[in-house]
Amino acid sequence: MGRRYSNSTVIKAFSKVKGAGMSTSSENVIGVPHETVRSMLETVKLNAKVDPLSANVNVFYPFRGTELGDLCHKNGWVESDLRKIALFPFTSSILRIPTASKGQIDFFWNNFHAMQSFYSGRHGRMLRYKISASVKEALGSTGFSEFGRFQAFAGPWNRVRAAFRTR
Repeated sequence: MGRRYSNSTVIKAFSKVKGAGMSTSSENVIGVPHETVRSMLETVKLNAKVDPLSANVNVFYPFRGTELGDLCHKNGWVESDLRKIALFPFTSSILRIPTASKGQIDFFWNNFHAMQSFYSGRHGRMLRYKISASVKEALGSTGFSEFGRFQAFAGPWNRVRAAFRTR
């Protein structure tokens, strides 16, 4: 989107703000024209590295009158009429860009925080969530579905790790 600063500048800025005792937040837009799966993954990894208190993720929408919006309309990449879509939040891509599929963009929107957690190393705490014997006993058979949800949580994480394993 024409960002004029490097990832190292972002990392240094987050470090300084955190060093001053302030909390941080990141604003992310995915599905921008010419963005690739690799660049979306780099955005996730940058967020994992700076570890903001909150990371907001939005899907790019091609509004006419903006440089990128006009580019999308000119190239025929817009799949839907913007007037038929609620103004906010944008949770699914309406673009058909040549560098990333709608499904890939939607995947990153739906799994951004899970992947951020994975690459930051915090996934270990979630995957290894342990429930004590006394809690298991207290839940009994009626609470099994709750316990099962904690155990089943590892499945998606393992799929994300396999899909995005870097060497």
